[in-house]
Amino acid sequence: MKTIITALVVMATTISASANHMHNAACKINCPENVTLKATLPSAGYDVKMAELTSASEDRKSMIRFGNTMQYLLAEVEKQKYLNAIENLKAENAFNNLMATTLDKMEQQKLDDQLEDLSAGKRYEDLMNSILAETAKK
Repeated sequence: MKTIITALVVMATTISASANHMHNAACKINCPENVTLKATLPSAGYDVKMAELTSASEDRKSMIRFGNTMQYLLAEVEKQKYLNAIENLKAENAFNNLMATTLDKMEQQKLDDQLEDLSAGKRYEDLMNSILAETAKK
């Protein structure tokens, strides 16, 4: 369950990061952006260039944060996977120990029953021999 929730968090983070970035299709011929960009580029001042650099810097920081978040979440998923594997091994070991103990008890009970049967058979034979010996004496 924790793995599913972690995966959902990763998906939400990915979608959020993707939604925060604008992706415009490249226009090759007669684009209004190119015309405007060409018209404003020569007259662009210090403030415009500074704004572009700031925007690029924020985009880069956002990508770094996204990468770090992804690495952290993937490490948590791996950690949870290993913890689940350890829990499964412990449960399997406990089950195997329980089954081994139960089978040992069953085998011991079976041996006890066989010994009791042999002892009862021996007592029966002794009793029959004594009855036959008493009958033969009469």
